[in-house]
This record gives sequence, structure tokens and C-alpha cells, in this order.
Amino acid sequence: MNRTRLKKIIQDLTLRKRNVCRAAHGWCHIWLGRLSTGGYPILTFQGKVLYVRRIVWLLYRGHLPRKNGRELEIRTTCGHRLCVNPDHLVAGKRMKGGRPSAITNDQLE
Repeated sequence: MNRTRLKKIIQDLTLRKRNVCRAAHGWCHIWLGRLSTGGYPILTFQGKVLYVRRIVWLLYRGHLPRKNGRELEIRTTCGHRLCVNPDHLVAGKRMKGGRPSAITNDQLE
């Protein structure tokens, strides 16, 4: 996968305006591209549909975190479904009842 090309695609399809959404870690980067049926940012790259948050995590942090052999969900701290700001992304898992749970670095493999 060409990291530079993919990073450029994500930057082109992201809105970075100060009047959009301010969170604790800076302004949200609102995705303007396609959305999944669940309303999450996606893109098609080399014929594959990819979740943008996972791609942004990979581009800025290098690998997807795992716990007990399973990849963790990438979610936002700001709570904005369309945000793809790398500073707002955290790894977590779904607890019973669908409540999200943050994972600390020492819990990762």
C-alpha cells in the first residue's frame, strides 16, 4: 500500500475548519468522503473498502493494537462519528451491552 498516496487521499477528504467541532485534544477533522451503512468514514483503495479510522491509525501509529490476539476497535475521544483526527483516536473494545471501553498501553500485546 502506498502510504503517501493514501495519506493524501485522506487529507483531501477531510475538513479541518475551526468552526466544526472543538474537542479536548484540538479540532476535529471531519470526514467528507463516503460513509458505511452504519455512518462511519470509509474509502475504497485498490478495490478494497477500508475504514478510515483504522487507516489513519496505521499511518500515524504504525500498527493496529491487539489484545488476546484480536485487533481492537478504533474510536474517537471526541465522540464525533465523522472525526478522523489522529489525536482523537483511541484503541478500545466493546464491552457487554455495547458500551465502549478504552484500553491502556500496558494492556496491549
